[in-house]
Amino acid sequence: MLSLFASFGKRIVRHWLLSGIVIAVATFVGLYYGTKPANIVPPNRNVHFTFGISDLYAPFLSQKENADVLSHLPEGAEVSATYQRTTYSYALLSCMVGVACLPDPHWQSDTKEDIRLYAAKIEPRRENGKTRTLSVDMPQTLPGGYVLEKLYLDVSPDTFYRQPSYGALVAQSQKASKPDPTDDFKTPPAFEYLVSYLDHDRTEDIRYDQDCLDVSTPISFPSISIPVVTQLASDSKRMALMRISSRSCPLADADLSGTPGYAADRVPPARIAASQSSIDFDGARGATILSGRVSAAEDMTRWQDEGKDGIGLYLIEFGSFRQLEVRSYPDSARPSKHIRIETWTFFDDVLVGYAGYVYYPPRDGSDNDKSVQWREYFRDGKPVWMETTPSDCEDADCKAVLTDVNFAITRPYSALQTEARSYFRFRGALKPVVKE
Repeated sequence: MLSLFASFGKRIVRHWLLSGIVIAVATFVGLYYGTKPANIVPPNRNVHFTFGISDLYAPFLSQKENADVLSHLPEGAEVSATYQRTTYSYALLSCMVGVACLPDPHWQSDTKEDIRLYAAKIEPRRENGKTRTLSVDMPQTLPGGYVLEKLYLDVSPDTFYRQPSYGALVAQSQKASKPDPTDDFKTPPAFEYLVSYLDHDRTEDIRYDQDCLDVSTPISFPSISIPVVTQLASDSKRMALMRISSRSCPLADADLSGTPGYAADRVPPARIAASQSSIDFDGARGATILSGRVSAAEDMTRWQDEGKDGIGLYLIEFGSFRQLEVRSYPDSARPSKHIRIETWTFFDDVLVGYAGYVYYPPRDGSDNDKSVQWREYFRDGKPVWMETTPSDCEDADCKAVLTDVNFAITRPYSALQTEARSYFRFRGALKPVVKE
């Protein structure tokens, strides 16, 4: 019995010795190869940061109202700066709660934050069209190893909500629903930036970013993007800022430098047309919505083979916006087996957007379906943005659709607008859609 306990004890000792050797070797390897993460620490000095909105376009406001909003946005601005201190400790093990700990030498971090508010200096109103900016001086570091990591800038929404055009549309949308008391709470539009530090000097002195202004509209109000151009500058050549954006912003990340009318400090025509076309009526109230099926007329040659049950029309009208969807339906008797959906958007009775989607269900036992999508935007009767996905393909059906699509979107603007307007002849045959 004593020999049995002695043997068991030896195994325990060998196990712990082996574990100790493994941990020691892993620690040596970790220390040798796994160096502590290194950050570029900014100098202990103040940075002068400048922010402005050089251009803005809200599609439901008049030109004068847009200019008024743009001029007053800096008023009441607040700047919040987040500083972080990160410390590192070396750990020999990685542990899973309720499971076990395994040898895994590594550096683990612990981060603490300190948030400071700084007063912004706002330039007085100017009549020469120059961008009104706000500026703030703040330290890049705080005592105790805290480093500037994030900037949060509130701008004023007050003049936006006071514009007559906006008020009229809100009243229209609330006619069909009971106003929500929480709609009176207006969250100020904000711009949030992550701060990083470079090991080289930046090249630009002033940076212009295509962005969007997020405003707090009533639940019954349709979601419509408000493109803006922000102006950023700082006297720190080693400080870089990255915008944190939480909402969809049409064409904000697209390369617009080659599009008509592009200027770095202005909202380009392509983004203006995109904001007029990218309307989300899901859950909106107060819009006139009509729907139904009709037979394709003789002059609607592109829809003649789209099914014996006719084509579907879905029309939405709200203020200056009018959007019509035309679609086909699956039909065993139809020569063409794909589903086609086209959307035409009018703003102030002028065609501003044309988009489409063609879908081929899987066939011949294949699991792969195919689709082609396109969108085109117009400004002042001219195309300002065009995109087709995919732009090329090998499948015969896909090639046929691409040929059709390329013909459709390269037609003169007048021809496209004439076709779009021809669909409105069926408005009287459509029936109201009541949203619950």
